[in-house]
Amino acid sequence: TPVMRGRFGIVLGHCPESALAATAEKILKAAGQEAIETPKGAVHVTVSVGVVSFPGVVRTAHDVMNRAEDALAEAKGAGRNCFVAHTPTPSQRTNHALSMDVVKQVQAALRNDSLLLAYQPVVEARSRAVDHYECLMRMQAPDGSLIPAAHFIPVVEQMGLIKMIDRRALELAVEELDVNEGIHLAVNISGLTAGDRSWLQHLVALLRNRPEIAARLILEITETAALHEIEESAKLVARMRDLGCRVALDDFGAGHTSLRYIKFLNADSVKIDGYYVRNVSTSLDNQLFVRTLLGMARSFGLATVAECVETAEDADVLVRQGLDFLQGYYFGRPVTERPWRGAAEVALVAKG
Repeated sequence: TPVMRGRFGIVLGHCPESALAATAEKILKAAGQEAIETPKGAVHVTVSVGVVSFPGVVRTAHDVMNRAEDALAEAKGAGRNCFVAHTPTPSQRTNHALSMDVVKQVQAALRNDSLLLAYQPVVEARSRAVDHYECLMRMQAPDGSLIPAAHFIPVVEQMGLIKMIDRRALELAVEELDVNEGIHLAVNISGLTAGDRSWLQHLVALLRNRPEIAARLILEITETAALHEIEESAKLVARMRDLGCRVALDDFGAGHTSLRYIKFLNADSVKIDGYYVRNVSTSLDNQLFVRTLLGMARSFGLATVAECVETAEDADVLVRQGLDFLQGYYFGRPVTERPWRGAAEVALVAKG
């Protein structure tokens, strides 16, 4: 007798966690009450149910589906025709509580204008002159200390708030470009934001009839995010370039890089993933990877940036290989003070 299987999802609104067991029992009972008549005869149905309650410790759609799949697998392993509810572990509950604290801090920072940009220089490889600055997000704590992005951005992404962070970073960068005519800034776009039409509409509104600002704005989209929705990403890149912005493909080499994808996206530059740049002076494998990625970029006339350059030796190797721009702690750490102002003051003093 052939076995047919199907998988369905049911979303129940206004169903408290205490009612989940009774609801699952009703589904099991309804499915097993009567056989389904088909031209080939009666089909007897059994149901396995995996149950997950959200929100709670499960917040995002991705997490809901993963936890429901886990619970469903447990139900099948328990002999089928039963239900299993996802039960978070103590560590999951603890991590969720910590994440919610971070979310509250970020939401307060958005309300209080306590999100700041830190600026890291990207230099021309041979002259070592600053070409532009990458904007990196920082959060100011109530005591005045700065919280680096690594402490809150992963949580914000998991909780689905990254679009608000990306929007604020864009606004802050455009404000700086507006009052500082001689600088160029790069802003990162997360994978979720890359597919968000409202963010693009906001970008258009900020840059409408302001080509002098758009020409000094570089928008960085990660390679993995771009390749996930290649056609949508290509449309986004085209629209950003139509506005006059430059577009960089970040973390180049971290995804499934191919010449076809590079051509389709039509970006202006690529940033070679730091995994291949660190210790490049002592790693023959990294040197080979960098040469390969550099050759791919050159075949389409793309500018190249090496990120995570931390030593003079690594910088020298990258210059000899032909990289166009370098970025990393060796040339400067991210700072919230406007570094171009200090450079201008030094220049004026020297001239006087």
